[in-house]
Amino acid sequence: IGRPSENPKPAVWLDGGNHAREWPAFHVAVYFIEQLVGKYQVDEKITAYVDSLDIYVFPVLNPDGFIYSRTSTKSLIRQWRKNRAPSNCTGSVAYLKDICCEGVDLNRNYDL
Repeated sequence: IGRPSENPKPAVWLDGGNHAREWPAFHVAVYFIEQLVGKYQVDEKITAYVDSLDIYVFPVLNPDGFIYSRTSTKSLIRQWRKNRAPSNCTGSVAYLKDICCEGVDLNRNYDL
């Protein structure tokens, strides 16, 4: 979201839904988009932000986990936080199955 410019502008990144179970984060990101688009040229501050920034909004970083967390009323599924990437567990010890379960916790994988 932004206005074309000949010169580089500062960028803002907003994402929601790193963790599948944090449902409001998705909706906040969509609401943010709606506010920027709906109030552009109506609200002075929003117009200034859109004109002076390049705004990147990624509402759902974890769509497969988000969908999975809403498929059941069971607490274990409703509280799912990772994506649904298959695991490569090969351990034969029983407790390893609890440690090495499906998915990746996305916010543990940023190179910052």
